[in-house]
Amino acid sequence: MLFNSWEFAVFFASVLLIYRRLGTRHQNVLLLVASYVFYGWWDWRFLSLIWISTIVDYLVALRLGRSETTRRRALLMISVVTNLGLLAFFKYFNFFIDSAAVLIESIGLSANLPTLRVILPVGISFYTFQTLGYTIDVYRGKAPPERDPVVFATYVAYFPQLVAGPIERAAHLLPQIRQPRRADNEQLASGALLILIGLTRKVAIADPLASIVDGAFANPAIWGSADLLLAVAAFALQIYCDFAGYTDIARGTSRMLGIELMENFNHPYFAADITTFWRRWHISLSTWLRDYLYIPLGGNRGTALFTLPQHHDHHAARRPVAWRLEDGVPVVIVRMPMRATAFRLRGQVDAEAELRLQSALATVRAAGVPSRLLDLPTGASVGLQDRHFLDERHLGTRGAEIFSRYLAAWAIETYELR
Repeated sequence: MLFNSWEFAVFFASVLLIYRRLGTRHQNVLLLVASYVFYGWWDWRFLSLIWISTIVDYLVALRLGRSETTRRRALLMISVVTNLGLLAFFKYFNFFIDSAAVLIESIGLSANLPTLRVILPVGISFYTFQTLGYTIDVYRGKAPPERDPVVFATYVAYFPQLVAGPIERAAHLLPQIRQPRRADNEQLASGALLILIGLTRKVAIADPLASIVDGAFANPAIWGSADLLLAVAAFALQIYCDFAGYTDIARGTSRMLGIELMENFNHPYFAADITTFWRRWHISLSTWLRDYLYIPLGGNRGTALFTLPQHHDHHAARRPVAWRLEDGVPVVIVRMPMRATAFRLRGQVDAEAELRLQSALATVRAAGVPSRLLDLPTGASVGLQDRHFLDERHLGTRGAEIFSRYLAAWAIETYELR
């Protein structure tokens, strides 16, 4: 059932009319049943996957709430293996089989690999990350285990954000499901406006652009350079309006039910650099990966690995994987000199940091970047009054940011021209 379909309009209007006449407990039951109907409308057989994740994580979290330290890690691994195992099989089985076949045939051998065609369940990445994040929060002691099975099942399968996000945290969504709620007239009006904005982005902008993009990408040889550049620009706008439009509809629908969902896009194409872009694009996913993958893997040391899963919502294929690498490599390049530059601009004498900075500068100069672009301001001219920028987890000082922007621009330009 698509958001931009008459079936969903009738479905949501019916749910809303009944919902507003019920108490909290019955509202949750209605939301749970409606969520299963919404998801099962596409293929009822894949409801079993949601039920598996729901039951496993509900029971694991309850045990985590009263288990000894020695058993907690084993319990967490049950949740991780179950959820990521289902996700990996349904999302990447075909990709790895096809890639292996191409590799084998490229060396002149015959590839007699399984021909099983695995259908990708809609929204599996979103509800997998959402319920897995809940289990990890319980394991870390950041959230109590939810004891009401209806509340927890509604949290996992909540239909407004089930198939396109945003990926909600337990600390934000679960309390809203537990507590009494009734949308007032202002929430109903603003929710309806969000739905209208989302439909405009999706139906009036993204869908017409898709015909241009699909035609150009399907047979690029017959198109001129200017046409292909236009198609690339159209694709950037299409994917944004498609994804952000769905998120607007999800947030508007949920607001009319009295439940607020987080903002998922914050004008990403107005970002000054690629690092900021990823902080504004699919915010719920990037913050999820930051908290549950990036920081546990060592922060900046895991940057390239961190960027790879950020397109999990798109189909797995060799071309998107290459695109993810091209996104990740500039981020790594941007972040490399920051720590050393920050040390220098703080006035701290650190020989190792200075050596790393000079090595990075020499590498970029050898690659042909004009010297004038590498003239960094000194600590005195930059000024150290904005001390919150000195945190290595952010962009260092203004000098480090200037250098990183030039370096990122050069790297991106190099990739595009190659």
